Formats: sequence, C-alpha cells, structure tokens
Amino acid sequence: MAENHDVIIKFNYKVEDFDYLDQLQENIDETLTHRRIGEYDSYELDEDNNLAIFYMSSHDPELMVRSLTGILQDSPILKGAKIDIEMGKDAQGQPIVKEYQL
Repeated sequence: MAENHDVIIKFNYKVEDFDYLDQLQENIDETLTHRRIGEYDSYELDEDNNLAIFYMSSHDPELMVRSLTGILQDSPILKGAKIDIEMGKDAQGQPIVKEYQL
C-alpha cells in the first residue's frame, strides 16, 4: 500500500461564522471521499481565531490538490492561502515539503 503524505492548507480567517468554514470542510471531505484520492482529517484554529489550518493526507498529494483546485480557488476565505505538500523524506529523514500559494 502506498504511503500517505500530509497536505496542509493554512489561511487567515477571522472566525465570526463557523457555518462557512464547516461547509468548506464538508465540500473538501466529500470531494476526497468521492474521488478516493485522500482523506480529510480536521481543521484547527489558533487561539485568536485568526489562522485556520486544514489537515489532509493522500498517497498522491499533488493529484489531491489538483482535484481540489476548483473548490479552493472558488472559496473567498482561501485567497492567499498557503498549501504545504509533504513529498516524502530526504536522506536524513527530514520531510521534503513543496509550498504553493492560492
């Protein structure tokens, strides 16, 4: 079985309405489940509710991000979001991370 790699989306979000955040989470989870390209884990907010982080994983993280591109780009709260994709480990065992910006 292929190894899963982490995909993390970080974005600024002053939480006043959790419904929109929950709906985005649901859309991501449904897309990943339907296409069988990974798993949505959870989101977390910093203590000031200014930074939100979505956690996901996939055996093909770049395919995952491409599959979510429409949802991510259409979301007004994700403008300027940073996406970190773990691509494995280097010779010293440190994660190799590709970074993208929406």
